[in-house]
Amino acid sequence: MAVDDSYTKLLLHFDGNFTDESGTVWTNSTACTTDATNKVFGSAGLYAPAAHCLMTTNAALAVGTGDFTIDFRMKYVSGYSGVSSGASSGVGIFIQSDFIGLGNGGSFTAITTSPGFIAGSFAHYALVRKSGTCYWFVNGMLKATTAVSDAINTASIAINARYGPGNNRGGAAYYDEFRFSTTARWTSGFTPPSAAYNGAAVSAQKPQTMTGGM
Repeated sequence: MAVDDSYTKLLLHFDGNFTDESGTVWTNSTACTTDATNKVFGSAGLYAPAAHCLMTTNAALAVGTGDFTIDFRMKYVSGYSGVSSGASSGVGIFIQSDFIGLGNGGSFTAITTSPGFIAGSFAHYALVRKSGTCYWFVNGMLKATTAVSDAINTASIAINARYGPGNNRGGAAYYDEFRFSTTARWTSGFTPPSAAYNGAAVSAQKPQTMTGGM
C-alpha cells in the first residue's frame, strides 16, 4: 500500500475492496458494496445505499485551524449524500447535498447552501481550507469561498453519512477515489485529476500555492 504523497492521510480507490492506502481501517455499516460498473478509475467504485456509510477514525483529521483538502468523485443519486466528520451539534466538516460548512460546537460557518451536486453522473468535488479561507469546487470550478477559522478537532469521518459516523442518515450515491490531505491542494480553478492517485500519476496534483487573488 502507498499514498500518493506525504500530505495524504486517507486514500480509498474502492477497487473491489475498502482498503485505505494509508493503512487506516474503515467500518462498513453493513450494506456498502463495491461496484464494477459505476466507477471513474480502476476496477470498481463504492455504492452506498440510503442510510449506510463507511466510517473511520484517524488523528490526522483533527486539523485544528490548519489547512486541509477533502476531494472525491461522486455520482449523486438521492438524499443527504456526501462526506461528513461532523455531528448534529455542528462540530466538524460537513459536505452535504443541502450545505457545505465547518463548525466547532461554539460556532458554525456555512460555506454554501448550494453545493451543486450533479445527479446521474460522476463529478469531482473538493473542499479546501487555506490560511483560514475555505474553497468549494465542483469539477475544478470554484463555486464558493468563505473565511472559516473554526478549529476542527474531530478525528472521525464518514462517507455517505448525514452527520458523520454513527448517524446513518445519508442518501444514496456512488463514490470513487476519496482522499483526505493535510494541505490546501487548490485555491483557484483547476482541471480535475485524470488518473487515480498513485505515485507519478498524481505529480500534477501536488499542493498549489496561492499567489494573489482568485
